[in-house]
This record gives sequence, structure tokens and C-alpha cells, in this order.
Amino acid sequence: MKLCYVIQLSEIKIAIADIHEYLGGYRISRINVPQGYRGRGHGSELLRRITRDADEERAPLYLEPSESGGLTHSQLVDWYKRNSFVEFEQGLKRLPQ
Repeated sequence: MKLCYVIQLSEIKIAIADIHEYLGGYRISRINVPQGYRGRGHGSELLRRITRDADEERAPLYLEPSESGGLTHSQLVDWYKRNSFVEFEQGLKRLPQ
């Protein structure tokens, strides 16, 4: 499992995800896609890469979404739920598939 996932969007812009070891699995601390590049599937691609690698390791994923870049907490929770995450007392988690 990588601790940083990157998609090069232009010569200077990147979409990035940071991961940390957490509770016997990994915690996603951020997925960031710059304004002007959102809505094109870059965040979803980063999340697919992360979940694929976590599944290969049989490792759970955890995160705590917070409002960012015009996306509300509710919108982020809905997005993660569409990607196999469920709510638990400390945020969201995804068990290996």
C-alpha cells in the first residue's frame, strides 16, 4: 500500500491522496482534486487505486470527511458510501472486499 497516490493533471497540477497506517489498516487523510479539475473522475480514480491496494492487503480503510472545496460533509459521506464505506462511531470505514 502506498502512502501517497498522485494523478498528474497538467505540468503543475496534481490530484493527490494521503494515507496513514491506522487501527491495523489505513486512514485516508485527504483526497484533493484542484478546482477546475473536479467532476472528471480524478477523485474516484484515486479512491479506486486506494481500495484496490487495500483489498489486496486485506486491510480496512478509515476516514473522517470534512467540508472542503465547496463540498459539504453530507455530499462527501454520500460519495464515500457509494464507494463501499459505511458509517461507524469514528467516521467512515471500508472493510476489504
